[in-house]
Amino acid sequence: MKSRVHAIFCTLSAALLVSCANGLGSPGEGMHEPLRIQFSGVGLHPETAHIPADGNVAWINQALEYRGIVVLPANMGASFSCSDLRPTFERVAAGYQSLAITQEDPENVTLPCPLRPGSYPYELWLFGQGLGELGDDAVPAQKLRGTLVVEPGGSR
Repeated sequence: MKSRVHAIFCTLSAALLVSCANGLGSPGEGMHEPLRIQFSGVGLHPETAHIPADGNVAWINQALEYRGIVVLPANMGASFSCSDLRPTFERVAAGYQSLAITQEDPENVTLPCPLRPGSYPYELWLFGQGLGELGDDAVPAQKLRGTLVVEPGGSR
Protein backbone atom coordinates (compact mmCIF):
# COMPACT_ATOMS: atom_id res chain seq x y z
CA MET A 1 0.00 0.00 0.00
CA LYS A 2 2.80 2.44 0.94
CA SER A 3 4.61 1.83 -2.35
CA ARG A 4 1.42 2.52 -4.32
CA VAL A 5 0.82 5.82 -2.47
CA HIS A 6 4.48 6.70 -3.00
CA ALA A 7 4.17 5.98 -6.74
CA ILE A 8 1.05 8.14 -7.03
CA PHE A 9 2.76 10.96 -5.13
CA CYS A 10 5.83 10.75 -7.38
CA THR A 11 3.67 10.74 -10.52
CA LEU A 12 1.72 13.81 -9.38
CA SER A 13 4.93 15.58 -8.38
CA ALA A 14 6.47 14.88 -11.78
CA ALA A 15 3.33 16.14 -13.55
CA LEU A 16 3.45 19.34 -11.50
CA LEU A 17 7.12 19.91 -12.34
CA VAL A 18 6.47 19.37 -16.07
CA SER A 19 3.50 21.78 -16.04
CA CYS A 20 5.60 24.44 -14.27
CA ALA A 21 8.44 23.97 -16.76
CA ASN A 22 5.97 24.38 -19.63
CA GLY A 23 4.62 27.61 -18.16
CA LEU A 24 1.09 26.43 -17.36
CA GLY A 25 -0.62 28.94 -15.13
CA SER A 26 1.41 31.82 -16.52
CA PRO A 27 0.22 34.27 -19.18
CA GLY A 28 -0.06 32.59 -22.56
CA GLU A 29 1.30 33.83 -25.84
CA GLY A 30 -0.22 37.19 -26.68
CA MET A 31 -1.11 37.85 -23.04
CA HIS A 32 0.81 40.30 -20.88
CA GLU A 33 1.33 40.80 -17.18
CA PRO A 34 -0.62 43.86 -16.02
CA LEU A 35 1.27 47.14 -16.18
CA ARG A 36 1.56 48.35 -12.60
CA ILE A 37 0.53 51.93 -11.88
CA GLN A 38 1.79 53.00 -8.47
CA PHE A 39 0.19 55.80 -6.53
CA SER A 40 1.01 57.74 -3.42
CA GLY A 41 -0.11 61.02 -1.90
CA VAL A 42 2.18 62.75 -4.40
CA GLY A 43 1.01 61.28 -7.72
CA LEU A 44 0.69 58.40 -10.16
CA HIS A 45 3.61 56.58 -11.73
CA PRO A 46 3.33 56.37 -14.65
CA GLU A 47 0.85 59.20 -15.08
CA THR A 48 0.30 58.11 -18.68
CA ALA A 49 0.21 54.32 -18.95
CA HIS A 50 0.74 52.71 -22.35
CA ILE A 51 -0.75 49.22 -22.53
CA PRO A 52 -1.15 46.76 -25.40
CA ALA A 53 -4.60 46.17 -26.90
CA ASP A 54 -4.86 42.84 -25.08
CA GLY A 55 -3.16 44.14 -21.93
CA ASN A 56 -4.26 45.25 -18.50
CA VAL A 57 -3.19 47.48 -15.64
CA ALA A 58 -3.07 47.01 -11.88
CA TRP A 59 -3.09 49.96 -9.49
CA ILE A 60 -0.66 49.60 -6.57
CA ASN A 61 -1.15 51.58 -3.35
CA GLN A 62 2.07 53.00 -1.92
CA ALA A 63 0.28 55.67 0.12
CA LEU A 64 0.39 54.62 3.77
CA GLU A 65 -2.02 57.36 4.79
CA TYR A 66 -4.59 56.81 1.99
CA ARG A 67 -6.76 54.27 0.29
CA GLY A 68 -7.49 54.84 -3.37
CA ILE A 69 -10.47 54.51 -5.69
CA VAL A 70 -10.09 54.47 -9.48
CA VAL A 71 -12.84 56.55 -11.11
CA LEU A 72 -13.45 56.04 -14.82
CA PRO A 73 -15.68 58.48 -16.75
CA ALA A 74 -19.14 57.17 -17.66
CA ASN A 75 -18.49 57.38 -21.42
CA MET A 76 -15.58 54.94 -21.03
CA GLY A 77 -17.99 52.07 -20.33
CA ALA A 78 -18.75 51.63 -24.05
CA SER A 79 -15.02 51.15 -24.80
CA PHE A 80 -14.69 47.91 -22.80
CA SER A 81 -14.97 44.54 -24.53
CA CYS A 82 -17.35 43.38 -21.76
CA SER A 83 -20.64 44.92 -20.69
CA ASP A 84 -20.47 44.11 -16.96
CA LEU A 85 -17.58 45.75 -15.10
CA ARG A 86 -18.53 44.22 -11.73
CA PRO A 87 -17.29 43.23 -9.23
CA THR A 88 -14.22 45.45 -9.63
CA PHE A 89 -16.10 48.55 -10.85
CA GLU A 90 -19.60 49.78 -9.99
CA ARG A 91 -21.66 52.41 -11.80
CA VAL A 92 -21.93 55.60 -9.71
CA ALA A 93 -22.84 59.25 -10.39
CA ALA A 94 -19.19 60.10 -11.26
CA GLY A 95 -18.90 57.20 -13.76
CA TYR A 96 -17.44 53.86 -12.70
CA GLN A 97 -15.86 53.52 -9.27
CA SER A 98 -13.45 50.72 -8.34
CA LEU A 99 -13.10 48.76 -5.15
CA ALA A 100 -10.90 50.49 -2.56
CA ILE A 101 -7.17 49.92 -3.03
CA THR A 102 -5.48 49.60 0.35
CA GLN A 103 -2.03 48.73 1.66
CA GLU A 104 -3.41 45.38 2.84
CA ASP A 105 -4.65 44.41 -0.64
CA PRO A 106 -2.60 46.64 -2.94
CA GLU A 107 -3.25 44.89 -6.29
CA ASN A 108 -6.96 44.07 -6.09
CA VAL A 109 -8.00 46.49 -8.84
CA THR A 110 -7.37 45.72 -12.50
CA LEU A 111 -9.50 46.45 -15.55
CA PRO A 112 -12.32 43.87 -15.88
CA CYS A 113 -11.61 43.26 -19.58
CA PRO A 114 -9.66 44.83 -22.47
CA LEU A 115 -10.34 48.34 -23.74
CA ARG A 116 -10.50 49.34 -27.39
CA PRO A 117 -7.39 51.17 -28.63
CA GLY A 118 -7.48 54.83 -27.68
CA SER A 119 -6.68 57.33 -24.95
CA TYR A 120 -8.70 57.32 -21.73
CA PRO A 121 -8.37 59.91 -18.97
CA TYR A 122 -9.29 58.76 -15.46
CA GLU A 123 -8.94 59.86 -11.85
CA LEU A 124 -7.66 58.16 -8.75
CA TRP A 125 -9.34 59.50 -5.64
CA LEU A 126 -7.48 59.35 -2.34
CA PHE A 127 -9.35 58.93 0.95
CA GLY A 128 -8.05 58.69 4.51
CA GLN A 129 -7.37 55.19 5.82
CA GLY A 130 -10.26 55.35 8.32
CA LEU A 131 -13.08 52.85 8.30
CA GLY A 132 -16.35 53.55 6.55
CA GLU A 133 -18.02 53.24 3.21
CA LEU A 134 -16.90 55.21 0.18
CA GLY A 135 -20.26 55.99 -1.41
CA ASP A 136 -21.32 58.65 -3.90
CA ASP A 137 -21.32 61.31 -1.18
CA ALA A 138 -17.74 60.65 0.04
CA VAL A 139 -15.37 63.56 -0.57
CA PRO A 140 -11.81 62.59 -1.54
CA ALA A 141 -8.85 64.23 0.19
CA GLN A 142 -7.12 64.45 -3.18
CA LYS A 143 -7.72 63.60 -6.86
CA LEU A 144 -4.89 62.35 -9.06
CA ARG A 145 -5.31 62.44 -12.83
CA GLY A 146 -3.93 59.85 -15.21
CA THR A 147 -4.37 58.53 -18.72
CA LEU A 148 -4.57 55.01 -20.09
CA VAL A 149 -3.34 54.73 -23.67
CA VAL A 150 -4.32 51.45 -25.28
CA GLU A 151 -2.06 50.76 -28.24
CA PRO A 152 -3.48 49.24 -31.43
CA GLY A 153 -2.31 45.79 -32.45
CA GLY A 154 -1.38 44.46 -29.00
CA SER A 155 2.19 45.79 -28.86
CA ARG A 156 3.79 47.86 -26.14
